[in-house]
Amino acid sequence: MTEHMQLDAESGLLVSGVLHEPPCGETAAAEPLHRRVRRWLKRQTAPRVEDEVVGAGWRRPPVRLVLPLVIPVLLVPAALLIREPDNLGAFVGLVGGAFAIAYAALAEVAERRVRNRFWLQIFNSLVYAALISAILWAFLVFDHPRPHSHWIIFFLYFLMIGASGLSDDPRQCVGTGAFAVIGYLAVLPLLERAALGGAPMALRMAPEFEWVANSAKVALLVGATVMASASAARGRALRRISLRDGLTGLLNRHAFDQCLERVARRAERTGGSMTLAMIDIDHFKRLNDLYGHATGDAVLRWVASWLLRCFRTTDVVARFGGEEFVVAFLDSDEEGLLPRLETLRQGIASTRLRHLGSEADIRVTVSMGTARFPTDGRSVSEVLACADARLYAAKQAGRNRIVGGGSPARGAAA
Repeated sequence: MTEHMQLDAESGLLVSGVLHEPPCGETAAAEPLHRRVRRWLKRQTAPRVEDEVVGAGWRRPPVRLVLPLVIPVLLVPAALLIREPDNLGAFVGLVGGAFAIAYAALAEVAERRVRNRFWLQIFNSLVYAALISAILWAFLVFDHPRPHSHWIIFFLYFLMIGASGLSDDPRQCVGTGAFAVIGYLAVLPLLERAALGGAPMALRMAPEFEWVANSAKVALLVGATVMASASAARGRALRRISLRDGLTGLLNRHAFDQCLERVARRAERTGGSMTLAMIDIDHFKRLNDLYGHATGDAVLRWVASWLLRCFRTTDVVARFGGEEFVVAFLDSDEEGLLPRLETLRQGIASTRLRHLGSEADIRVTVSMGTARFPTDGRSVSEVLACADARLYAAKQAGRNRIVGGGSPARGAAA
């Protein structure tokens, strides 16, 4: 391997220069364990770009399934109350179902107003697990004519876990399963306390909740969680294939357009803003002609990897077509953004690349054009056209530079 050049795992190129170092001013010094754990947790719970894409890729939150799932279940206690007005178990089931539907309506409104839905959906799972556990405890303690009806309530845990598997988010499946197990285990000491207090129903049900039966029920809940998580992971993998560019791993053009429309509507609703940056690799056709298409693909992967590393997880990065990329910076200040883009431009220009088995250095430069929504256009298409026009202006001015709104071209000619 050539001296002072190291292999970049993302692209397969030998790299030497500014962008060979940790991105965006980060240091390579070892972090304390608690900071690494905190960073890992933040990365795991961060909003995912795919969840902004409307249509086949849009997340199907389980809370939307409450209405079609709960209403058929409510028909049973409603019919029982008509025939047996004093049936306490039917009354508890009807009240619990009505609460579930009312909470689902509120959660649906909240989901439209938040960007990171992960914590909201975890909280939804906690609420429904607690509700099922409360109803189960009521069926085991209060006197009613059908003592074994608690099995119907116990199966609601499985219904909740199965619904989480439709969310395409394994994290939520794990959280939902954990809440179901904890909720069921929390009922057991309450049942034991009620039995010790002499509650007739609790005394009758206590033998059915000995440790072997409880272990089997917990094992079944864990098994259901594993199956739901596997189903959600498979759905997410298929969704990623449909939304991502196969070469670079960035969002493809179709997914980016849908995501951008959704983000722009939210920005209009909340009074926020968004900056678009069009980024194009200079003289890419000549690079392909000189070094071959395999090297050109490796350069595309290298540039794409650094776009992902140098920007926030909330920024939307996509391959727009060919050697062109586009980045949507959400809630960003354009004056503070241009220096970041300039640092990236200079870093790319000063980095030496070399394909394995070759002795020739490859120099890559990029041109950029930026535009702001809604300042530079009232629609997403207008802002994209403005950014593209400024990218063309950067090319005309000599390439290897940035042209932004109302600012002269930054950079030096390639």
